[in-house]
Amino acid sequence: MESLSDQEVTQGVLDTLSGFGMDLKKGTNNSLDAGDNSPEIDGILRSDWGRNPLFWGSYSYVPVGSTGSDIDVLAEPLPYPEDQSSNRSLQILFAGEATERHYYSTTHGAYLSGLREADRLLRHYNLL
Repeated sequence: MESLSDQEVTQGVLDTLSGFGMDLKKGTNNSLDAGDNSPEIDGILRSDWGRNPLFWGSYSYVPVGSTGSDIDVLAEPLPYPEDQSSNRSLQILFAGEATERHYYSTTHGAYLSGLREADRLLRHYNLL
């Protein structure tokens, strides 16, 4: 996907949607108000994380010998408050699919980990 031009990706989207019975033409104003159920494609936005030298399209996995507890450790904030009732400032929080024990390596896990860290902040600062 990242190696394709914007024009090739747009044409692929149009071809896919036409396979679902939508009569689409690139560059036309297909109005939903006209009752044709055809959206207009103004442009595309996509990531290039597979070409990013910091990631090269990487994803997480649990290596042999690891446990769910190892994933839990990745999710702990720094500095870790020894006393959970402490008002000590949390300086670094970790979210992302690699920190979600039950849904690691998934988009759903990334989303849930973000909710977890937002909840952690709200509880830590007594806002919840």
